[in-house]
Amino acid sequence: MGSDEIDLTVEDERVTKMRDALSDDALVPVIGQSFVDQTVYLDGRSFRGCRFLRCHFVIRLGWFRLWGINPMDDCTTLLDPPVRHGKRLADATAKGARTSG
Repeated sequence: MGSDEIDLTVEDERVTKMRDALSDDALVPVIGQSFVDQTVYLDGRSFRGCRFLRCHFVIRLGWFRLWGINPMDDCTTLLDPPVRHGKRLADATAKGARTSG
């Protein structure tokens, strides 16, 4: 491998550091709350037994947990680019399709 080539067989050390900093132990617990007609930023939080009605979810990193969630009625979701690109890759590989962009 030349000096300009990147070893893609190992995780980028910057990603390793970020992933280690984003452990589940660091998630802020949100328990038994109801959210109605709100924009809710999910990242960094662990939701347990919550209810969402007509909410707009924003997911920037995909670092959150949902446990025992009651129905999410009429909610929408915005995926920021890092999560959107990951979803596109997962969807494409599940279908055996090629990816672009």
